Formats: sequence, structure tokens, C-alpha cells
Amino acid sequence: MMVFCKNLHKHYGHLHVVKGVNLEIQAGEIVAIVGASGAGKSTLLQLLGTLDQADEGEILINNTNITALSGKKLAQFRNKQVGFVFQFHQLLPEFTALENAMMPGLISGLSNKVAEKRAAELLDYLGLSNRHHHKPAQLSGGEQQRVAIARAQFNQPQVIFADEPTGNLDTANAEIIHQYFKQLQRDFNQTMVIVTHNTALANIADRTLRMQDGILQ
Repeated sequence: MMVFCKNLHKHYGHLHVVKGVNLEIQAGEIVAIVGASGAGKSTLLQLLGTLDQADEGEILINNTNITALSGKKLAQFRNKQVGFVFQFHQLLPEFTALENAMMPGLISGLSNKVAEKRAAELLDYLGLSNRHHHKPAQLSGGEQQRVAIARAQFNQPQVIFADEPTGNLDTANAEIIHQYFKQLQRDFNQTMVIVTHNTALANIADRTLRMQDGILQ
């Protein structure tokens, strides 16, 4: 079991956003979460990915109880064990594709040389061998998102959480991202949890779950 959560709840003031969610995801599985805007999908993803804290419930990632972690230990776990891909790539504009992809390694204490080698390999794997030294503004939207995937994959995380990863892309570029997600699953047995409105992206998942009014169905 790679991801396990039990009786997960999240409130924002009087708004009950996540209502008693239970979820089990196997290692190497791609799970898509779909549903209307405001259903609680992104909030659930943030809870599972340690970007926010649940008010109640338990979350385990590869048998580590992340709800029991805090401070430095939680930050270290997030950097080394979890990867994120967002709708907007959130690359640092002043850095090159290579430098952006290296960032998790540098944060975790790798030498510049080792981090650069790993980042270069990932960018090549994602079809960006001729884009290493381009800054985000010099890249297409699809290329920027592939740099974000390289960054997410850098530390070989237990899970990649993706929130509308193709929501800002045209159909052709979205399809390229879909293919790379499947390739990561095939080549690295990568576990992924993807929130999406994109039917084509949901269709590459091993399972699709629907969230409605804070309840996972």
C-alpha cells in the first residue's frame, strides 16, 4: 500500500470541504480524481501531499504516518518522498530548465555536479535535451510543464501528486504529458494521484474516483 488515508476531514471556517475520506492506492498505480469545481479535489490532494493539514484522520505514505510529522521532518519528507505537478508549472523564471529541475536535489543536500547530472538525465528522458539552458520564458507551455515533471521526479518520490497538470495546455501538448505520465509509471513504477477535468487524462489512469461535496465515491 503506497497511499492510505482514513476518515480524513478538512474545514475552512464553517465550510466542511473534505468529509470523512477513505482511500487506498497501491504502489505503481495511477489514480485519477474527478468531479465538479468546489467538490474538494484539490484540497484532498493538498492534504495527501502534506501541503495542508487535516483536521481529523490519518494519512500514511509507504507506511509513514505523515499526520504525525511536523516542522523539519515534514519538510524533509515532502522534499524527498513526494513530487508535485501543478496546473501552472511554478518554475523559477530567473533559472534555466536545468537549474529548475535540479532544485529538489540541491535542497536535499546533493552537490551541484550530482544534481546537474540527474536533472540533465531527466530532461533528456522527457524530450528536452536541447532545452537545458533555456529559461521558462523561452519554453513553450508544454515544455515548461515537462520541466516541472522533471523537478517532481528528481528525488524519485514515492508518489507524484498532480493538480490539473494539463489544464493550461492545448490538446496536442496535453497528450504529450499523458504519454510521459504512462512512461514514468512503466519505467519507474511511479505512483501518481491526479486531479483532473480532462477525460483523456483520466482515461490513462488505472482507476478513476469521483469526488462530490467533499465525499470520495
